[in-house]
Amino acid sequence: MKWPAYSIGAMAIAYGAYGIASQADKTHPFSYLLWLAGSVALHDALIAPVVLLAGALTGLLKESFRTPLRTALALAAVTTLVTLPTLLAFGRRKDNPSILPLDYPRGLLIVLAVIAATTLIVSVLSRRRARSG
Repeated sequence: MKWPAYSIGAMAIAYGAYGIASQADKTHPFSYLLWLAGSVALHDALIAPVVLLAGALTGLLKESFRTPLRTALALAAVTTLVTLPTLLAFGRRKDNPSILPLDYPRGLLIVLAVIAATTLIVSVLSRRRARSG
């Protein structure tokens, strides 16, 4: 019974494509196509192989370490991806220092450290529970 969700998704995509095509003078459809093609190429050339390698390497670990580490890697990847616009300072202007005023790389490192510490704690507790149970 997935067809209702697929239908809604297809309609949303069609509506977006219609909006891009019908207002081509404002939306620049070629830039969308270039962005989509670049996304596919980036995924196939970099992201998918890295994820497969990480999955294979973490598969060598014991279960008590494997699942928390895979979760941490996924969280770290998504967090880094979401913060890329601020890390790369998109929108920062010299004439307005209030735009992106913080040290975003440091903030990301703090969040990644919290993810790593939480992963370590969960792994240790999981291993202890496995030994005692």
